[in-house]
Amino acid sequence: MMSEGTSIFSDRVKEFDQQAGLAADIELSKLLLNHFELGMEIGISNIKGINDDPTQSPSKYRIQGDYFIRDLEGPLEYSNRLISQKFFIGYYFRNFNNISTILNPEPFIRAGAGYISYGVELFENNQSTSGKGTENYADLSMSSGLFFASFGVKSYLTPNFFMNITYTVNYTNYDYLDAVFNFDSNEERLGYNGMYSEIKIGLFYQFAGKGKRNGGPKNGLGPNLPFSK
Repeated sequence: MMSEGTSIFSDRVKEFDQQAGLAADIELSKLLLNHFELGMEIGISNIKGINDDPTQSPSKYRIQGDYFIRDLEGPLEYSNRLISQKFFIGYYFRNFNNISTILNPEPFIRAGAGYISYGVELFENNQSTSGKGTENYADLSMSSGLFFASFGVKSYLTPNFFMNITYTVNYTNYDYLDAVFNFDSNEERLGYNGMYSEIKIGLFYQFAGKGKRNGGPKNGLGPNLPFSK
């Protein structure tokens, strides 16, 4: 998790020492018009963090009910499992007809939107305190909208197999990624937004299509339906 704050992140808070978690997805896409890509992906990401002394937190937080996180004893820890469905459009900087060299890095960018379902829980001294969509709080399921942007590099390993490395920044208009809400000094909810990032390495297979690059069917590098595994 990167941050929580206003819509333009001019006012940001850091409530936990953030830690890395695992992320994975399955992707299906189609290449179009020599530079563009349309696709969708379904993925899962895990984010987590710890706060050793919540009484020293610079901001107030409320959890579900009427009490504040400053009243809780540390250490506090949150764990969030995010399941996402995303739709995207991508742009490759080089014309597909010129992408033919094995192990040659080809940069691209992506942007899109979708939604995420939360499975988040907050723990006080290893005891579950609150959450949504988790085993202890399964009846409090929740989802929210998501926008994202990615930068990546594509490189062919064989004429049909290639590898992608991507870095993605995800933005959601809800401040519950870390299982707590944010309030100002007047105890009014701030309505912050959340941001988290992902780094992924994927192996893809590309089916041969009608428009072979470089005009020849022998290379088998058709721009059709790559998917991740």
